[in-house]
Amino acid sequence: MIIDKFIVHMLDINLDKPMLADFIGKDYSDVDKFLKKLITKCQKHDETMRAKWKYAEEFIQDCCKNIFEDENIFTNASKQIAAHYYDLMKNNNILEPVTLVICQYTVNATQNIAIMRLENKKTYSTTVDLIEDKFNINIIENKKTISTALKQCALIHEDNLMSLYDLVILDKESSEESIFKDFLKAEIIRDDTYKTRVFIDIAQMYIDVGFKKMDKKEAAIKTLECMLDTTSNMDINKFIDLSGIDADIKKTLEKYDIYDSFNIDKKVVEKEFKVRSIKTDTGFVIKNKFNAFRDSSKYRIVNNPDGTTDLLIKNIQYFKEG
Repeated sequence: MIIDKFIVHMLDINLDKPMLADFIGKDYSDVDKFLKKLITKCQKHDETMRAKWKYAEEFIQDCCKNIFEDENIFTNASKQIAAHYYDLMKNNNILEPVTLVICQYTVNATQNIAIMRLENKKTYSTTVDLIEDKFNINIIENKKTISTALKQCALIHEDNLMSLYDLVILDKESSEESIFKDFLKAEIIRDDTYKTRVFIDIAQMYIDVGFKKMDKKEAAIKTLECMLDTTSNMDINKFIDLSGIDADIKKTLEKYDIYDSFNIDKKVVEKEFKVRSIKTDTGFVIKNKFNAFRDSSKYRIVNNPDGTTDLLIKNIQYFKEG
C-alpha cells in the first residue's frame, strides 16, 4: 500500500462554517504509518461490509470518479465531499465535531480513496495554520495511545467490471444515529458473509436474553456453534427446534433478508468461534479457546438449588497471578 496524498477537514456545526483545508497533508513517516493502520483496520474489521452504489450517478460516487480521472482536483473534490458531510451534520443536528480524513492510496497499481471519520479521542492531534486566508490542517498520531479510533470509513476503488462490489464500509455508529450510509448513498450487499455475521450476532443476542438457566444457555450456544461448524447451510427452523430459542428470531432475521436458510461463510465462523469469553454478574471473566469449553474434564456448569449457577474450572494443577 502506498499513501499518495491525504487531506484533513474539521467539521463542527457550532462554528459558522466548516474548516475545509486547502492544502494536502504533510508526508511525515509517522502519519503515513498511521493512515495505513487505519485503512488496514477498516479492511480487516469484523463489521466491515461490502456495498454497491445505490444509483448510477451520485454525489460521492461522482467526486471519487473525478479524482480517479484527474488527481489534480483531489483537494477541491475532497472539500466538496467534506461540505456534503457537514450539510448532513447540520440537517441532523450532530453537535459532536468531526475530523474527516480523505486519502488517496494505491494497492497493486489500483487507485483507491478512503473517507475516514475519526472519533473525538486523542489517538491523534490536529494542527491548524492559516496561510493567506486558507486553512492548512494536519494530523499527528498520539503514540501514547494504543488503539486507533476509527468511527466510520469507506474504501472506494476504481471502476472495475470484474468487481463484485464498489466499496467497503465500516460504520460503528448506531443505525439510528448514523448519517454515513445516507452520505454515501450506498447499499450493503447482503451476501453469505453478511448473513453469517448478522445471524451469529442476532442468535447470540437471543440466547443471552432468552434463557434464565445457564445450562440451557450453554446448550444453545453449543448448538449454534455445532451447526455453523458441521453444516454448509444453516437451517433456521432446525436451529430453533434444537436450541429451544424464541421463534420470534425469524421476524428479526427477516429484516436483514435472512429467511429460512443461508449458505454459511466458514471463515466468519472460524473467526467468531475461535475464542470464547464469559462475563458473570459477579465480576469474573472466563476466556479461552472455544474448544476448551467443550471439554467436560476442564469446564462444567452446575445449577444450584437456590437458582444460581456455578461455573467449574476443573482439574487445575497450578495457577499463577497476572
